[in-house]
Amino acid sequence: MTEIENKVSNLLNPDHDYVVALSGGVDSSVLLHLVRSYTANVRSVFVNHNQKDSNELQKSAENIAIDLEINHLNIDTELESGASETKMRKARYKALLNNMKQDEVLLLGHHNDDRVETFLINLFRGTRLKGLVSIKQESRSIVRPLIDIKKSSIIQYAKDKNINFLEDSTNKDNSILRNWLRNEIIPSIEKNFKGDLNKKIQGLIYEIDELTK
Repeated sequence: MTEIENKVSNLLNPDHDYVVALSGGVDSSVLLHLVRSYTANVRSVFVNHNQKDSNELQKSAENIAIDLEINHLNIDTELESGASETKMRKARYKALLNNMKQDEVLLLGHHNDDRVETFLINLFRGTRLKGLVSIKQESRSIVRPLIDIKKSSIIQYAKDKNINFLEDSTNKDNSILRNWLRNEIIPSIEKNFKGDLNKKIQGLIYEIDELTK
């Protein structure tokens, strides 16, 4: 069993019912494959924000669900074209949580790079100490099984297992704050400072989490 398979399986209970938020991209596609290999009690949901690439990503999500032979649902939001990341995130969580049935657990594809980026965004915005805990692995009925896994490991796993996914073209748009951090700032930091930035920030997050409990 690989590291990523081990981490995911340790967080799941085959008797529970799961809902995977499937975006059609690599993170949630890998997550759904991992969950499906562990339990049959899973379905997927795609939230369509009616933005660039939304219909293509929806088709990707549908095909993934068909290949894995699981129930799939598409939910449309009423966001305007060019909606902000904040608006889309709020609409996505609302749509997903409203769709959940009693006793279901929502699984999200957030990974370690997401946690690092959120840590930096909150830091630069001037958050209090507790805000630096960034993205939690578990909160209420939500679990993020990949939160300790680096993006590069997820991509490699997808290649090794021949998992199909669609890359969202907006990930290259550096006018979006998170993309700017991911594509320009973090690589520059890693170039000029020795050591694994993910590992450094992960350690800080764990320490802050203990201090703020």
